[in-house]
Amino acid sequence: MATKQTRRSRPRRVRTAEGERILRTLNEFVPPAARTHLRQARREVLLAIRDVLDHAIARAETAARARRLRRVRVE
Repeated sequence: MATKQTRRSRPRRVRTAEGERILRTLNEFVPPAARTHLRQARREVLLAIRDVLDHAIARAETAARARRLRRVRVE
């Protein structure tokens, strides 16, 4: 029986009164320019993690290929 695949989306953030108060308080202490820098820094960290994972995957695939292609001496 085939199942219908649904597209995954980001979980919606639930806005609560307490959450709104926290955001307002943070916005008072963190200026807009700093928020922009923090967003960009978060993006750069995620890109760096992606590079590390891509490199690790490539190494694992190369090692797996090398194991499969190993010569075996037959007597």
